[in-house]
Formats: sequence, C-alpha cells, structure tokens
Amino acid sequence: MQISKQGLLKKNIMLATTLLDMYVKFSMLGKAQRVFNDIPIRDVISWNALISGYAQHGLSDEALECFWKMQEEGLCPDSVTLICVLKACGNIGYHGLGEEIYSQILEFRLLEKDIVLGTAIVDMYVKCGLLEKAQQVFNDLAIQNVVAWNALMAGYAQLGQAKRVLGLFINMIAKGVIADVVSFLALLSACSHAGLVKEGSIIFHHMNDVSKMTLALEHCTCMVDTLSRAGHFDKALSIIEEVPSSDRRPLWSALLGACCCRTINVELARWAFGQSVVLNAKDAALYIYMANIYSTAGMCEEAEKIEAWGLKNNAWGDEHSMPSLLSSIDYG
Repeated sequence: MQISKQGLLKKNIMLATTLLDMYVKFSMLGKAQRVFNDIPIRDVISWNALISGYAQHGLSDEALECFWKMQEEGLCPDSVTLICVLKACGNIGYHGLGEEIYSQILEFRLLEKDIVLGTAIVDMYVKCGLLEKAQQVFNDLAIQNVVAWNALMAGYAQLGQAKRVLGLFINMIAKGVIADVVSFLALLSACSHAGLVKEGSIIFHHMNDVSKMTLALEHCTCMVDTLSRAGHFDKALSIIEEVPSSDRRPLWSALLGACCCRTINVELARWAFGQSVVLNAKDAALYIYMANIYSTAGMCEEAEKIEAWGLKNNAWGDEHSMPSLLSSIDYG
C-alpha cells in the first residue's frame, strides 16, 4: 500500500481516518484495525470509525473494548460514540453498561440536543428485553421519530403483543408520523407471532395494492410464515411465486418450517425442501426441519436418511452428493 510505504499515515491523521473509514465500509475490519494501530495520535473521530465498524458488523465485544481503551487514553466519547456503544450493548444484551451510559446522558442533558441518541437508548432497552424501560424512555423523548416508534413496535412484536403493536401504529399515524417499510414489518411480525392471519393479510395487501410500497423480502417471508402456520399453503405459495426465484430461499424455509406446526403436510414439505436445497445445499436448518417432519409423521427411516445426507453434505460441507439426494426424493 503506497500510503503506508510513504509513511503518510503517521503524518496525516485525516488521511488515515479516511482510509480507516473506507476499510470499515467495505467490511475489511482487520485492515481497518491495522490502519488504526499505525495512527500516532488517535482522536475521537478515528475511534468512532473503528467502534462503529465493529458495532455495525455485530462484533460488539470488540466495539466495547475499543470504547474502554479510548477512555483510558483520556478521550471523552461524543454522541456518535455513545450511539455505537448503545448498539453494541443491545446486540449482546449488556443493559448494565447501557444504563450507565443513559445516566450520563441524562446528567449532561444530551437528549435535548440529539434525537438519534434517545432512539438508540430505546432500541438498546428493546433488544435487552426491557420493554417497560424502553417505553418510559420513549415517553420522555421530546421528539418521537419513526425510528423510535419502529424500535418500540419491534420489541412488542417479538413478544407476540400484536394488539399493543397495532395500538402503537395507530397512535404513530395519529401524531402525524409517516410509517415506513420497517413499521409495516413490525406489524406483520406481530400478526405472525399472534397468529392473526386476517389482520396480517389486510396489512400486506394494503402495502402492495393500496400504498404501492416496495415489498422487501422480509415482508414476504413474514407473510408466508403467517399463512403457512395457519394452513393456508396455497396463498403462501402464491406469494412465493411473485418473488424472483433467486431470492426465494427464506420463503421456502419459512414454508418448510410451518409444514409440521398444525397438520403434517409431508408432500408439500418435500417440495419445499427440494426447492430450498437447490438454492442452498449447506443450510443445516433445512435438514433439521425435514427430519423433524418425517419423525413427526412416523417416517423414521426417511428421517434418518435426511440426517445422514445432511451430515454427508456437511450442511455442513461438500455438495458433490447433493444431486443423488435430490434424485432419491420424490417431490410430487
């Protein structure tokens, strides 16, 4: 690397931080760390670039370690640092540190200056499963933007509290906040967890037919899961058919996972399994689903075959024997 060879990293902090940020954005965190190590005088901006990279890529322990080292070097974190650290705390459920940061934020009255910071606290509490505290922080926010509403709705959706999510959504709209695709995903997720097929279908079709929103793969997957678990396999298949074939893997997986929830549907499960392994032969969950379906249906020999094929293909590893697996299964 010419910049490093010429010693420019040690002479130009701005150049080094820009290079560091580039590596972070391209998910090359090892190189980002090496650039960071070569910076003689690290400022808050360079620390933030590295902490943000680790937090965004799910390396929360590394992000927190950087946060502590930054303070050991005598640097005071700013709002960007705190937002990244709150994200890391939420990712690993470390609400203790999150609450310490929240106390400092209140002490220095930072919420009055930074809307994003307040939203990050709500999101942290939600991810740690502390919905009551998340609700309290949300209620105290001077400005409740759509991101904060979405974080709260997602938390209640995960707990299956569909009525609470619907109530929040209605309140959000009443207050003039415009819902986005994430808002609707929280609604669909809530309906899926609560088994509200009719309500989920209405919301899904409103997005597609009335609002003309661009449906993300997550919306379709959520709806396929809802319909399949209720036994509406034809409707679920009609949604799958509308999605480009290369993107259907999570949809087939959702359908397969639902095939043994109520009434065992071995034939449809075989079909979904066949479609799924063509797209990703190394997904261990597919073999587990199919083996469980066979076992539940009393087809123990078939279950053992699927488990054996999963091990052989190292869903887990080598795909060479997959064609023979596919040819040995009758998909109807």
